[in-house]
Amino acid sequence: MANRVKYVLDLENIMNFVFDSNINRDSESEITEMYLLDEETNDMVLNTKQLREVKGGDTTQKATIRYDMMKMFIDTLLDLDVSENSQWSFGEALIFNTMAENELIKEIKE
Repeated sequence: MANRVKYVLDLENIMNFVFDSNINRDSESEITEMYLLDEETNDMVLNTKQLREVKGGDTTQKATIRYDMMKMFIDTLLDLDVSENSQWSFGEALIFNTMAENELIKEIKE
């Protein structure tokens, strides 16, 4: 049998990719100010000021998108024809190269 290059999935890197804890959480700030009329000067005077900050919860959504993308990548790789005369489609080659470049799959030495 010819010397063939073998690859494995790097599960640790895949898990780090899917559940990346460095995803920035968006936050929104809302400032509410209430003014009252100062009857002596006939000017509007700040009475109360309230600051409210809300952290975005899109971390779960991003993890879900990354999970679905990784599942699609792996499903595509599992369906590849690796016989000597097979020709990969552009999408198959793109997925393989993307995963290799991001160290989600790695070559093993025998």
